[in-house]
Amino acid sequence: MLELKNIRKEFISDSLASFFSSKERKKNKVLTDVNLKLDNKEILGITGINGSGKSTILRIISETIIPEEGEIIFQNGGSEQTSIINSNERSFYWRLTSEQNLKFFGTLYGVKEDLLNKRIMQLGKELEFTTILDKQFMLLSTGQRKKLMIARALLKKPKIILCDEVTSNLDAQSKEHILNYFLKIISKTDTSLIWVSHSKNELNSFCQRVVTLNNGRLV
Repeated sequence: MLELKNIRKEFISDSLASFFSSKERKKNKVLTDVNLKLDNKEILGITGINGSGKSTILRIISETIIPEEGEIIFQNGGSEQTSIINSNERSFYWRLTSEQNLKFFGTLYGVKEDLLNKRIMQLGKELEFTTILDKQFMLLSTGQRKKLMIARALLKKPKIILCDEVTSNLDAQSKEHILNYFLKIISKTDTSLIWVSHSKNELNSFCQRVVTLNNGRLV
């Protein structure tokens, strides 16, 4: 379904001091010769210390950033079949309600209005957030915001779901609900999942395969 070949990514220092310096700006290597395969209906876990490049891999797969070298191969289509879920709450409109936010993003994804309304109600029932649809995003709890982030990513029914620390800062019951929900998606569809987490217990119990990023390389 997805393959990464010899991916290399580096970021150039953008500090104010380096910008005005006559010296060549420092390049920080994040990923080096990363090769990775994701099979159909697979749950692949990625772990590693902070700054090891886990989130960078997800952003490269979703093509929100471009690697210096390497190739991204999708079995069918391209990055439009991916959806990424992270903890970036600032990407939502805080004064809009949950429903207004989902309708806005669903429209951006090209989901037709009648189908979008049905999809929002379906996800609301499955993820148990129908009671907060008329509530402003800024008034939601951490768990409720996470559910909305998941729902937004699933509006367009992606084939590859990219999850970046989705269960962080959640209580045990909320974590179990979300993990079980993703397991149902995998069992009923041809969807695949990449799961980035620091939790070894979560990775070992939830994922079919786990790889570790160490100094920009997969182990």
